[in-house]
Amino acid sequence: MAGKICSLSTEGTVAVANNKSILQVRPATNTGLRVKSLGFGFEGTSVTDLPIEIRLRRSSSDGTFTAQTVRKKAGPGTIQSTGHKNATVEPTTKGDILWTISLHPQGTFEKNLRPDDEIVVEQSETNPALILEVITALTTPMVAHIDFEE
Repeated sequence: MAGKICSLSTEGTVAVANNKSILQVRPATNTGLRVKSLGFGFEGTSVTDLPIEIRLRRSSSDGTFTAQTVRKKAGPGTIQSTGHKNATVEPTTKGDILWTISLHPQGTFEKNLRPDDEIVVEQSETNPALILEVITALTTPMVAHIDFEE
């Protein structure tokens, strides 16, 4: 990793319904990335709604997303990774679930990963990407971000 800290965000609310990929980050060819933190929040209105499951997982296919700009927070050079948000067609090849949590639809959560807990996409992986996937029966607005080093 080159020490460039980046952030991919929904940059506003995204409507979540059923099983949906909210964010996708893909490192440039022959590079990797290291996830530093994750955050998300929901704008549910009912205290009796069931929890929503959030997963960070690998994916080797793109699906159909809206392009989203990856923002540089710190470090030298130009951002190489690409970002997407709000899948309209889900990726067809979803891989390992790397991290998961259940959260109430009125809740928010921020996870800062310790250096020994960081989720790494190695440069040697074939067609690597990470997606933030939401599993819910509800329709509710949400915001999310993935901060990473490339």
